[in-house]
Amino acid sequence: EDLIEMGVPAFQSKIYRFTVNIGYAVATLIGLGSGMLTDFITESTRLFYQWAEHDGHTVVAQTQPLTRAERRARDRRRQQKGKTNAPSEGNAAGDMPEAPETKTPQAVPALATNWRERFNLNDWGAWARLAVMTLGMLLTTHFMLQARTIGPWNPQTTAAEVPALEWITEKLPKGSKVFTNWFHADFVRTYSAIGGNPIESIFNNMRTDVRHGVEASQGTDHALFVPVIDSPTSAVAYIKDNPGPNYYIFRGQHGPHWNLNNSKDFALIAHFPGSGREEAYVYEYTGNSVRIPPREQTEIIAIAGSQTGSVRNMAVVYDQSIGSNEDAACAASEDTKAQYNRPTQPHWSWFGLKFPKPRTIDGARAFFGWHKDPEAVRISGRGKHPLMYIPLEYKFQYLKNNQWIDWTGAQNANNSRAYVVHENLPAVTAEGLRVYIVQPRSDLGKVSGPGTYRGACLEVGFREAGQPWPAWKGLEELEDR
Repeated sequence: EDLIEMGVPAFQSKIYRFTVNIGYAVATLIGLGSGMLTDFITESTRLFYQWAEHDGHTVVAQTQPLTRAERRARDRRRQQKGKTNAPSEGNAAGDMPEAPETKTPQAVPALATNWRERFNLNDWGAWARLAVMTLGMLLTTHFMLQARTIGPWNPQTTAAEVPALEWITEKLPKGSKVFTNWFHADFVRTYSAIGGNPIESIFNNMRTDVRHGVEASQGTDHALFVPVIDSPTSAVAYIKDNPGPNYYIFRGQHGPHWNLNNSKDFALIAHFPGSGREEAYVYEYTGNSVRIPPREQTEIIAIAGSQTGSVRNMAVVYDQSIGSNEDAACAASEDTKAQYNRPTQPHWSWFGLKFPKPRTIDGARAFFGWHKDPEAVRISGRGKHPLMYIPLEYKFQYLKNNQWIDWTGAQNANNSRAYVVHENLPAVTAEGLRVYIVQPRSDLGKVSGPGTYRGACLEVGFREAGQPWPAWKGLEELEDR
């Protein structure tokens, strides 16, 4: 399955870059060597049988036409002697044409003769076979290196995660510990070790195969214990049980998807922007003995929260693009053993933006749902309701003095649209903006009953007072909904 579901983006991680280059070099050598070895084995096998048929004696080489190079050499010798290639009188008179000039038969050892002929530089067939073998090895290596070897993720860091990992290596005090997703744990340890400041990483969840191994070991003499830190609450409990080090959270493209925006225990100290959901965040435990000055915020940061305690793909709400299926920011289940990412009860959630400095705004808009064209959504081969994850009730709020305030005229208690726009609102000077989903709909377009419920949002935007709306890529393709 891993080799069938191949990924095509090129590797970006510094850790893997040199490994990939070496892999391609080795593949080239294997391809060339395989081609030459194949030719050698094939010819040697044929010549062995030919040699055996003559009871091990030398074989008289078969008479063969001259090669192109040999014909050119012959013609040059003739020209030097004053000869020409004009037809003879006998041929002009209608006599039979001369037989083609051939090599003089010689008695030579068959194996030695054909070994030299096999690697003749004029043997274009051999060159073609070498090229095919080498190209085949390079393509095989390319797809194997970029295959989804650990589930649906390519083993690489994003453009935002690289500077984030370098930043924590430089800024975090010695002996720090970092909570992070299992996928990022190796990157944290590797980057920090290479940078001379080894940092211990702690999983916020376990891979399925690791969890199965831990569960299978229970009740035996070799029982395994791996702490599962699956929420900010369990992280704080772990810190209190293991005091001493300074603790941090590294959030990359795969999580941990914890709701930390209003947390009293963890504070955001660094944000690294990226495209889509590739942003990276670093949070600091507020009880650390060493406090790090926050990295200066110069860009708008995507923020989110939910009643379920988790939000996935938070960064996409401000990438200036209407995404595609499964690109939406969405509320998720915090319980890693529950049905993955699919809360089964209605819940509140919100998606918004934090400005680097206050700005005056007079308009707000959002694009809800799971797909930019709700009627085209297909999941697991089944069509979905056009109102899937489109909220029934929502309201926009702006941030001022660290308080969220309802924005007059920017709410709807009976919504059925994916794209909502509120303009010409009372101008406010705000530190941030969010859309609060009061009542979500399920994947069946219902507000109650069976189904899975998500607050889902593809984009949140604002209009500065007196300015036009910023462009959203993909919006012009949509019908008015």
